Amino acid sequence: MTMTATSTRVPTRRERAATSSGSRLRRLASQALFIVAVIAIWAAVRAADVMTPDALPAPRDVLHSLIDSLSTAPYWNAIGNTLRSAVGGLLAARSPRGSWSRSGGPSR
Repeated sequence: MTMTATSTRVPTRRERAATSSGSRLRRLASQALFIVAVIAIWAAVRAADVMTPDALPAPRDVLHSLIDSLSTAPYWNAIGNTLRSAVGGLLAARSPRGSWSRSGGPSR
């Protein structure tokens, strides 16, 4: 039995980048469309008075509240605390004392 090699053309870097950026753009567009759809459904449910404003505020009210919060110190303190905790956790995970042994407990 003889084996024949099939020749397949390897795409160039430029061709791979063009394909990659096209799929990236499609993925970004689908994600944006999903977000718009969720907000549209949210607004429609709110407009139909299916739920009370306390249980489900309108998207516009949530946006205004977020914008108002951006100028307050407690908001930025909470952001800072969250970032400190996240960085601390990442650093602890990288340190030898923060690693876990195979037995499932902390290493010593």
